[in-house]
Amino acid sequence: MEQNGDKIERVGKVVLDLTDYTGDDLYSEGSTEDELLEAVRSHEAKEYNRLIADVRKWGFLYHLSDFRGNIVDFLPIEKTDTVLEVGAGCGAVTGTLAEKAGRVICIDLSHKRSLINAERNRERDNVEIRVGNFQDVEKGLEEKFDYITLIGAFEYAGSYIEAPDPYGEFLRILAKHLKDGGSLVIAIENKYGLKYFAGCREDHTGKFYDGIEGYPDQHAVRTFSAKGLRRLAEAASLTPCFYYPYPDYKLPVTVYSDERLPSLGELNDNVCNFDTDRFVAFHEGAAFDELIREGSFPDFSNSFLVVLKKDDHRKGGFDQRRTVYSKHSIERDARFQVRTDLEISEQGERVIVKHPFSRAALPHLENMARAGAKLASLFSGTKFLVNRVKRINDGEGALRRLEFEFLEGPTLMDELLTCQAENRTDDALMVLKSFCDTLRALRDLIPFERTPRFTEIFGEITVPEGSYCMPVTNADLIFSNLISNGGWNMIDYEWTFDFPIPLDFVIYRAVFYLVQELPEGCFAGVDLFGAAGLTAGECEIYRLMEHSFQCYIKGERFTLPELYSIMGRDSFTLGAASRQASLLFRPAHVKLYYDRGSGFSEWDSYGVDAGLDDDGTIRLKVLLPEDVKALRLDPVESRCMVKVRRLAAGGRALEAEANGEVCGKNTVLFDTEDPQILIPEVEPGTLFEVEYKICMIDRELFSDLAGRLAQAQKEPERIRLFADRRRETKSEWRRIQPG
Repeated sequence: MEQNGDKIERVGKVVLDLTDYTGDDLYSEGSTEDELLEAVRSHEAKEYNRLIADVRKWGFLYHLSDFRGNIVDFLPIEKTDTVLEVGAGCGAVTGTLAEKAGRVICIDLSHKRSLINAERNRERDNVEIRVGNFQDVEKGLEEKFDYITLIGAFEYAGSYIEAPDPYGEFLRILAKHLKDGGSLVIAIENKYGLKYFAGCREDHTGKFYDGIEGYPDQHAVRTFSAKGLRRLAEAASLTPCFYYPYPDYKLPVTVYSDERLPSLGELNDNVCNFDTDRFVAFHEGAAFDELIREGSFPDFSNSFLVVLKKDDHRKGGFDQRRTVYSKHSIERDARFQVRTDLEISEQGERVIVKHPFSRAALPHLENMARAGAKLASLFSGTKFLVNRVKRINDGEGALRRLEFEFLEGPTLMDELLTCQAENRTDDALMVLKSFCDTLRALRDLIPFERTPRFTEIFGEITVPEGSYCMPVTNADLIFSNLISNGGWNMIDYEWTFDFPIPLDFVIYRAVFYLVQELPEGCFAGVDLFGAAGLTAGECEIYRLMEHSFQCYIKGERFTLPELYSIMGRDSFTLGAASRQASLLFRPAHVKLYYDRGSGFSEWDSYGVDAGLDDDGTIRLKVLLPEDVKALRLDPVESRCMVKVRRLAAGGRALEAEANGEVCGKNTVLFDTEDPQILIPEVEPGTLFEVEYKICMIDRELFSDLAGRLAQAQKEPERIRLFADRRRETKSEWRRIQPG
């Protein structure tokens, strides 16, 4: 860091202006900020994802995740624009803004947080950071801006705007710094967000229902309803346009708008509380579906992104081409990261646009562009139709983005769900049969032949004998990607390959993702895989192929579900809490470790949500990888007692050991916060099954119980806590005999 006098600092190419800094950071996350500063100094941005998984702290995920930039990435910010970012913090969004805009001026109260921001953007020459209270810095702002952003900052106006109406005054001050036609962008939680009714704590105060009750105990922070934000905007002579980031604005995957609201079944990833524990009062996905049916979703969206226009009849007005929906597919290897937008042109025409997140994804888009013509030729004369694609190049002729025609109509998934809802199961099965028969009747099918590309993507799997393949395969031919409009229109053929892939794998994927999206109870008792002509053995093979396929797509990246499995906070249903207080410890969340010949490690561990019966029995079935040699199961991270009822792989009973005291044949008393059950020998590629019951034991009560057992046995033994790898000394483990 370079200092030019007391008021200017330079970090790389970034200038920090300390003219209005008082010398005190009045807002701080304490030691987390010190750790973040060291992290961004010693790691590149591409390493942040693994760093988050290593550190396992909410502060790292919140500040360093590339999901943060999704909230502004789709906005039509251009290189000719200047942006004022108020409350820039540690720079979670600054990099995205700087990538899009010509110049970004940041304002933040904290010097430490501004240093973090500067370090992570040190190679950018279009970022300037002004440190100090907003009202002090604002007095020196002479220019006007195309965009002013407040991402997670507007709710704190009561803390730093001295006025009877701090929120209204804040908007009026900011509006003075907008150019004609400029936009003020606010990302904020909805005080009536469904997640708060469902059992999440208020994000800022950590209290249940605090925003819903009007923040009775404090006035420093405040969120608003949609109506509340509209009233504030109108009072400041600003015109609002609402977007609805899902699951929220902090880690948004999808952004909806009033012109493209969510459809039934789209909002199912709701339990993602990384910051604090929560309870689950009801099924949020089902509740969202009901709100969608009633037209009430906008009032209960968890967050808002509000674009406030100073004058919507000038540059960037709402009558210009605009994005009304944006889906960010970034939980992938950089080669496959894309953003899919729904845009409306000046003439009111809708178009689907796919943007690469970086140049690394351009070959992926090129493959999509070529795939359209190949698939159209293959499916000519069938019910399958292929959505048209158009290349949009830059001034030098290089691919910039792809545009697809927008098609309206119900998806094949919608048709199947409608049949089920109307108790027309036979009709649904006829649709499924027609889908399968049409694929299997395609001309020019070829026998399967293994290629290096197949092995790279789908693994060293032995496919079913006699498998036939299409000459070109759209592997993502799932029902939600087919619109019924004069045929079955493929709206997405992102994953198209020109090497042999078993056709039945495509059918398996369609049924698999149908089952994943079905509401509870749909097609109860119906074997949909069997109806599609797939045997149980074939499904096991295709499950392994799908696992390898997903690993290929995501590369070494940790996805949000994977991060939640290792660092998510507790969540519990009210029913479970009332049945058994021990369920607060998430007993059905099991961790599996695979030994593939090099011992156990965290990098080859997986969090799995097992089934939980009403009587407390936990049941887990997992298809083992082809190269696994041993398996370790960590039932919970607490002292506990476990009764193992069944332990088998491939239908054969397994022998196991545990780092606890075995009471009888199959009950283990664990005096450790890291109970482990070791299965030293398993048959690779078989179905692993375990059933057990678990009871948490308080540390003090456990001490009394362990003492009594030791006295009864007259041979007290020390129970040892083990690290990741199994020790050689057999006496440290106790044999279990399930039954």
